[in-house]
Amino acid sequence: MMAVASCAVIGSRGEAQDTSAIIARPAKIVDVTAAPGVSSASYPGVLRAAEQVDLTFPVSGRLIELPVIAGKTVTTGDLIARLEEPRYEARLASAQAEYDKSLADFRRVEELLAKGVTTRREVDTRRAALEVAEASLNAAKEDVSATRLTAPFVGIVARRHVEPFQNVRANEPIVTLQDLSALDVLIHVPTRAVIESDRRRDAVVTIDGLPGRVFPATVRSFSSEPDPVTQTYAVLLRIVPTPGVVLLPGMAATLRPHEDGGDGKNPVLHVPIGAVAADAGGKSYVWLVEPGSGVVRRRDVTLGSMRGDSVEIASGLRAGDRIVAAGLSHVREGMTVRPWTNQP
Repeated sequence: MMAVASCAVIGSRGEAQDTSAIIARPAKIVDVTAAPGVSSASYPGVLRAAEQVDLTFPVSGRLIELPVIAGKTVTTGDLIARLEEPRYEARLASAQAEYDKSLADFRRVEELLAKGVTTRREVDTRRAALEVAEASLNAAKEDVSATRLTAPFVGIVARRHVEPFQNVRANEPIVTLQDLSALDVLIHVPTRAVIESDRRRDAVVTIDGLPGRVFPATVRSFSSEPDPVTQTYAVLLRIVPTPGVVLLPGMAATLRPHEDGGDGKNPVLHVPIGAVAADAGGKSYVWLVEPGSGVVRRRDVTLGSMRGDSVEIASGLRAGDRIVAAGLSHVREGMTVRPWTNQP
């Protein structure tokens, strides 16, 4: 009797084991996809003109013409300001007369040398005087030319520092000219962001006051030394304004780096936070569903940054993998699962 009962139990257990092998439990299964991502990290910044210069006169004088005002667009070569010219023209006339005299003296001694009535030394002296006079003449011409200040590039006058008929000094700022065909974003980032910059060369920028508008940005340069107070690094990125959208230097901006560098070479994988478990040793893993059979296998993973209700998978998975996304405490190695549906 006991032997028969024992066989029945064994037989019953054997049937249960066979049944569990063929029954697939329903589970929430998700596909792992890769796509260019935007980091959850964000950095405040401020817009700057791609090119900005304070225009100055290399000479001093009285300002008699200043036809530009703040906000005016100018093109290359447009007149920005002009100084009184009489004293510089007088110096030019004096330098021209001195040059003409030196040239005549030099030619005369050359003729005398040819006749043998002067020395080579006298000729060399006159030649040196001619060269000095020529240099003075060229400097005087430059001074006259320097009384006109013109735009070096196409841009917008951001500020006028002086007013007409004012006496200005050499190298005193007259106007500030900005090139707004492109804008830079200046941000300050922590050490970790600098370390990861090799895979985060691109970013997106949003502007306060322009909700829903996103502008691509590319890293131009970053400092190699941290700020002594904040211990952050200055990073400069370039954005190209969208036609019809007014962007000006000084506007507040927020920057978010691309996690894959924006080129697709290092795709970013994100999975639901509920799909990741941890063992007693703190090792993160997911349950990978084998294609075809539906058998689950543990797969150790390395986590990256979190974003909302998902987490980045730095290593351990690849695009196209399928994993269990919920109820991980009920999943066991070798279990067979099928996609869960609401159908009875």
